[in-house]
Amino acid sequence: MFAPRLYFRARPTTTAVLRRCLGSTADAQTLDARLKADLKAAMKAKDKVRLPVIKGILSDILYAEKNPAGGASFSRGSDADVAAIFQRAIRRRNDSIESFVGGGREDLAETERAKLAILQDYLPTQLTVEQIEERANQVIQQLGVTGSKAMGAVMRDIGISPTEAPKAKIAEVVKRLLTSSAAARIGRHAQRTGSLGGLSADGQSVACFGFKNATNNQRAAGYRFKSTVTPAAKDASIPLNSKTQYTTEASADGKTLVTAFPNGLRITSEANPGHFAAVGVYVDAGSRYEDGSTSGYAHLMDRLAFRNSERFTSAEAMAAIEKLGGSIMSSSSRECIMYQAAVFPQDVPTAVKLLADTTLRPKFLPEDVGELQATVPWELQDVESKADMFLPEKLHEAAFRSGTLGNPLLCPIGQLHRATVDSLAEYHERWYRPERIVVAAIGVDHQQLINLCIDNGFADLAPSHSAPAADQSDSNGSWFRKILATGGANSRIAVPSCKSVYTGGTWFDSKPDVDFTQVYLGFKSAGIDDEHGLYVYAVLQMLLGGGGS
Repeated sequence: MFAPRLYFRARPTTTAVLRRCLGSTADAQTLDARLKADLKAAMKAKDKVRLPVIKGILSDILYAEKNPAGGASFSRGSDADVAAIFQRAIRRRNDSIESFVGGGREDLAETERAKLAILQDYLPTQLTVEQIEERANQVIQQLGVTGSKAMGAVMRDIGISPTEAPKAKIAEVVKRLLTSSAAARIGRHAQRTGSLGGLSADGQSVACFGFKNATNNQRAAGYRFKSTVTPAAKDASIPLNSKTQYTTEASADGKTLVTAFPNGLRITSEANPGHFAAVGVYVDAGSRYEDGSTSGYAHLMDRLAFRNSERFTSAEAMAAIEKLGGSIMSSSSRECIMYQAAVFPQDVPTAVKLLADTTLRPKFLPEDVGELQATVPWELQDVESKADMFLPEKLHEAAFRSGTLGNPLLCPIGQLHRATVDSLAEYHERWYRPERIVVAAIGVDHQQLINLCIDNGFADLAPSHSAPAADQSDSNGSWFRKILATGGANSRIAVPSCKSVYTGGTWFDSKPDVDFTQVYLGFKSAGIDDEHGLYVYAVLQMLLGGGGS
């Protein structure tokens, strides 16, 4: 039996609100229960649009349950709590739609609209701003209050369920109305007295108009960002005394340019003009190179991306990312740690600045490491609950039992609490060397990219060896290998025996209580040096119906 949890004061209107939002029957289905039922239906129907949306919401619910914001309690049986998760997901979809429309990608915007419709189907019809204003004005008049100090009383008595409108949206409307009413009261006083602390009544009118303009400007910008504060990056001293001698080579078709610096750094780009530009920093590190003391560190470096650095605090970095309005992310794999951004062309300098600081000059603070130690266990639990994420891990463990590609991609629980500020800094110092770094971009002028890398300190990063960069004129090997080539035998980095040895094997886990049987099959394939073999396997993969090869 479902007993609705009330989040309202005992007023006559709450019963009607509750019936409208949750239904009045005793056996009403919770949002969480409905999601689980719909997940099974989507899996059976192989609904490729609905399934990832439902999985994403359930993952967000699990995270909120394990890590309640601000220490507040969260119950997945409470529709009010779950509705807040939906509201955030809806807001993210709306942000994505606006970004895609602004970038001329109507095809991607249409996909996001389809996912948005799925999310909205779980909630009642959302209140408009005008409807929220009407209710808020009624409460303000009943209480006879003005000014932002009365927000708590108005929010408590407004009687709007979290399923009807996001709490942040309600708070914004209430604050605006209370501020406007206070300004109007002061204006009336000014008209009676003829002054307002040195401001005329006309001056106050302009101030009130300014409040309205601020709101309209936010709406014109799509209300995209959580923060409207422009981050002021610290003027940290970055020594820029690089030797600008570098060599540039073009591919056979002239589309791809690769520049090598004396310290081993490589910069590659393709000038493919469009509405968006993509830029990334790729570090030749990952779980295949890890040993017992650093197992899982690539995963932790990924999770520490875009936090505190030499020129940005975590808050400033987040504000800058939100202001960009594009997509910026990091990820770690078995053979690479990637930091990538897709932004509007005019925002490329800011994106490179963020990428440079998080890769070259991160600050490992105790509070950030402590947060990782608290949240990563949830991530591991979430991965174990998803066969499509968990089984590839087991597949690699069985295929490469001697380590390297069989090393765990995610940080093991036992290793997590041994990670310290010093050990992470040592890992960064060891692997984030210029000869192991590639900066790549599409839709960016190559010379502009070189200048941005020089300005942000990439060219001045000290190598771990004194040998020159890899010779790109070598006729042996693929063009792709030339881009990714590292210092090779000249490198002084002590790497565990990183030659992968395919052993093969099997792994089974009997779970009679699950609805579906998951089967993964893997076979030894070509390596990156075998360019011909890679294409053959890629075609074979497509002929077999795709997959995770």
